Amino acid sequence: MRFLETTPDDLIVPASVLLEAAYLLLTHLGPAAERQLVQSVLGGELPVEDLTNADYRRTLELLRRYESARFGFVEATVMAVAERLKI
Repeated sequence: MRFLETTPDDLIVPASVLLEAAYLLLTHLGPAAERQLVQSVLGGELPVEDLTNADYRRTLELLRRYESARFGFVEATVMAVAERLKI
C-alpha cells in the first residue's frame, strides 16, 4: 500500500486485473476491502483500462506463445494493454 501512496507514476489498471484483485481482496481480506477497491475506481484513484478486441487478439497470441510457461490470461492482458498504450 505504501507504494501506491508514494509513487509519482500514474497507475492504469486493466479491467482483467481489477476483477482478479476484487476476488483476492474479498477472499483474503473480506467485503470491506473489496468495497474499498470499488470506491477507489469510482473516485478516480485507479483508472481502469477496458480491453479492446485488439487486446483480446494479442492476448490469445501471447497465451499461445507462452503456453509452456503457463502465462495466464491476466498476465497476457496486462502485456497487451501495455503494448497498446506503449508503456
